[in-house]
Amino acid sequence: MRGVKKTKFPHYLCNTAIIIVLTLSVTFNPLLTWEVNSAEKPKNNTTLKEQTNHVSESTELKQHHPLLNDDSNNEPFGVWIYTNYNDLETYTPVKITFIQFIYTLFHPYYSIPYSLDVDNDGNDDVHGNIHLYLTSFSSPGFSPGMKISLDTEVKENIDTQAELTLALDVHIPAFLSGGYISLKTGYYSPQNEIIPKKITTGFSFTFDFLTNNKRMFQLDIVPQLQEAGNLTGLFSYSTFTSTGTKKINKTFLVDFAPATELHITTIPKQLKVHYEFGESSGVKTKIRFQTIEGTQTKMMHSFTINPLPAYMSFDLTLLGEHTFLYESDTSYDITYTMESTQNNTIVKLELTGLPTRVKADWGLNVKILPLSASAYVDLNMSDNLDKVALYFNNSKKPFMEIKDFPKRLYLKGYIDSHLKGYITAYKYSGAPTQLTTVFSLSKWEVTGVLTVKDGYLSVTWGIPFKGSKHAILGFDTNDKEMLGLDVQVYDTENNTEILKVGFDAVATQDLTLSWDVNGLGNITNLRWSGRITKLLNLKISVYYNSNYFDITGSWILGENGSLVVQLNKKVDFTLANITSDNFKLQGHLSLYSDRKLKIEWRLGETGFFTVYTFGKPVGEQLNVEFGYGQKQNNTHRYGFKLLATDFLNVTRTIQWDTENGFVPRIWILGDKPLPNGWTAKLLWNYKWYEVMK
Repeated sequence: MRGVKKTKFPHYLCNTAIIIVLTLSVTFNPLLTWEVNSAEKPKNNTTLKEQTNHVSESTELKQHHPLLNDDSNNEPFGVWIYTNYNDLETYTPVKITFIQFIYTLFHPYYSIPYSLDVDNDGNDDVHGNIHLYLTSFSSPGFSPGMKISLDTEVKENIDTQAELTLALDVHIPAFLSGGYISLKTGYYSPQNEIIPKKITTGFSFTFDFLTNNKRMFQLDIVPQLQEAGNLTGLFSYSTFTSTGTKKINKTFLVDFAPATELHITTIPKQLKVHYEFGESSGVKTKIRFQTIEGTQTKMMHSFTINPLPAYMSFDLTLLGEHTFLYESDTSYDITYTMESTQNNTIVKLELTGLPTRVKADWGLNVKILPLSASAYVDLNMSDNLDKVALYFNNSKKPFMEIKDFPKRLYLKGYIDSHLKGYITAYKYSGAPTQLTTVFSLSKWEVTGVLTVKDGYLSVTWGIPFKGSKHAILGFDTNDKEMLGLDVQVYDTENNTEILKVGFDAVATQDLTLSWDVNGLGNITNLRWSGRITKLLNLKISVYYNSNYFDITGSWILGENGSLVVQLNKKVDFTLANITSDNFKLQGHLSLYSDRKLKIEWRLGETGFFTVYTFGKPVGEQLNVEFGYGQKQNNTHRYGFKLLATDFLNVTRTIQWDTENGFVPRIWILGDKPLPNGWTAKLLWNYKWYEVMK
């Protein structure tokens, strides 16, 4: 839709024009019976006043529905000028001959002039011209159509701080039903706002007699922009039966603060929309849309755009390739709000640093036999979206906030009738993406922060369902530190942090948990494969009985690795029997309060493992076994065992080197020998070596 141009009806298409004229002649046949009357202003204004129908309407209704009354001009064909100024409403008919009408169709620069006395003081206050002509849209291909526009110039002899509504009302017969269609275009200038002296409003539409798949519409609002002021564009569509009964009534109100030039071109069936803002680009603007169906005002949708771009276009394809394409000439910030008629903000969405191009592809495949569904979404943007913030129900805190939303994101998922499935994701933004969510439940406020780095991850699952007793859960990041997490539960009544759990990063490699559930609901055959290769800066804090229980730790597993545990309470800590074909970690720690333990290792031809207790006895018991490498005869290739029944203050490094696959030398580094009750063993090339004290 970018670059849509509207051109005048070309002279070389005379045959097409003749067909259109003949069609219009049949459709607009009632015009032939009209009294011939010039649209020019009468000398004494008497005829104009006689032609004017005054309409009364309650003040409350007019404030919200300025274009709902059609009772005063119930005619199947015609053109009227509707005005409302300081509670004085009028419908002024515009009458032309059939020859004038045909001439107007083929001469875009010919117009029907009008003059109006909107304040009923005997002096004309508003002058303008009405254009009604054949036109065409040149993109995506030639499409003949019609344009209706209203030029308005407001004179300075009326109070420009008063409320003014002015619109063009066009009735077109519905050839098949015998009724007619009412189309309105105009504007509303609120009270205590400066009325732009010159305004052009209008709409265009293509005929497309054979199909409406490519039917195009264009709406235009072009105010004089030299003076600041707000403006509301009015566009209305109504259908009537042959007896004049209203069937459908939809009114669209578009508020601009300040008054803004706007051109909207759309192909509804193809879900394509193109916006151009002309000379209004570059300023901060608030645009609010309201829809009125019948006498009911629907939700109001507002967009605050800073700065307003020169153009933006949206192209949504639902059939075939399933794509969405957005383009704009510049990046900007936008705040979207959805409000009720009571002016309550139900939804508020803030987007900061919107990319200039967004392309999304997606697909969905559903199979019946056997029942399953798969889908994917492929998002490709010109740049990261700086920030997304979502609010509900006038909340001051965002329910969800995303920083550095990735410019490249791919998601794919699958699920079957047995509730087995997977989700895979690929992300690239050049920076960590941070997602924050806050929600309240009674007196509890829960805050979660998820940090996602660039890379790939996969989640697989299967749960007991329809007779199956087996469950599986898998998580894989290709051994890359992709995810960080921070969750906090806060007691708002007592102003206390109850729970805090978080870690800076986690990396896994083919991590899979599987288990069976028996008939009593008990878990059996729990198995672990793969591994968590990194868990950095784990923090757990629990508030209970006026005391905090804290756990901090990190581990990096592999040929080079470490394990750190720190507690503020005395505790017995069991390392679960984590085992696979390539990895094993198990043991038990009985630690004193306010102590810290670190174990560090490097497994190689020259390697070591070191135990740190940081100058204090750390506990009563230490029993840790670590294994690494492909198993043979149920034994890993490398590893160590540490056993201490008298877990005193110690800092010791056990170091070794190798010759021809054997360990001829082991050193114990430190100023003191190992205390009594300590046992240390080294596993090298499937053979255990005992470290002597």
